Amino acid sequence: MIGKWIVGVAAAVALCSMLDMARAQGNDANRAQGNDANKAFMMEAMQGDLSEIEVGKLAQQKGGSEKTKQFGQKLTEDHSANLEKAKTLAQSIGVPVPNSPNAEQKTIYEKLSKLSGAQFDRQFAQDMVQDHQNDISKFQEESQKSGPVADFAKQTLPALKEHLQLAQSLAGSTTGAAEQTPPPSRQQSQNAGDQTQQNQNATQTQNQQNNAGQSQTAHMNLDRSQIEKVQHALDQKGFKAGRADGVLGPETEAALRSFQQDQKLQATGQIDEQTLAALGLKDTQEPSSVGQGGQSSDGRQQAGSKN
Repeated sequence: MIGKWIVGVAAAVALCSMLDMARAQGNDANRAQGNDANKAFMMEAMQGDLSEIEVGKLAQQKGGSEKTKQFGQKLTEDHSANLEKAKTLAQSIGVPVPNSPNAEQKTIYEKLSKLSGAQFDRQFAQDMVQDHQNDISKFQEESQKSGPVADFAKQTLPALKEHLQLAQSLAGSTTGAAEQTPPPSRQQSQNAGDQTQQNQNATQTQNQQNNAGQSQTAHMNLDRSQIEKVQHALDQKGFKAGRADGVLGPETEAALRSFQQDQKLQATGQIDEQTLAALGLKDTQEPSSVGQGGQSSDGRQQAGSKN
């Protein structure tokens, strides 16, 4: 009887030991899987930074517009700073630091390097919108986890979202430029007289559309202090307008456009009565001597940075 009891106890102990070993092995496997995922994410993040730095430099060299060059400079500066943070974290978790982008990113760079001027601007803007949309999706997913890699993802997201706003603003302006200058048809090429007349008609139509757009948006003459109020209001609502300097520059226009889209308003990137009302700035509607882009009534440009 006692012998049977001893055998039963021994069997139970053995079973518990086996279960503990299985749980330990499962935990080790989960940790290994999590570590592998973190390492893969950090490698991809660093390669993304390297790619954005190189493409940003390329935009400064081959961009046709000042907005493209400014955006390229911002990409280079922001991703250089982020890369240093990523390197420090990667080394702490045993991830080797890459020295070049991945193959797909190199292909995009090669494609852009063959373009220049307006063609570069259009393709660059499209690529940056798609690239940052993909990055934001991956970083948001990683930020839902816990640990230092998740914290890194959370800290990086605001800059990625700001870059997406700027890329969308740039894409909007380059698409508009392409629509204003459609390629000539075969019939136009055969008949120079018809081509000239059609170009004149197209120009007249575009001018009418521009005038109509200006009438619809009713851009207001605001002084610098009033524009600063708009910039502060945008920041408070989560739309980064850059430094509140009272100048309607590219970053402020991008923030305005994103806010207008969010509020189902006409996304012009300009300040109008509907936008002021949506921002809760109804009292900021009195016109003054300062016009669009910080230009005074005598035609002089206001001093200050261009956000």
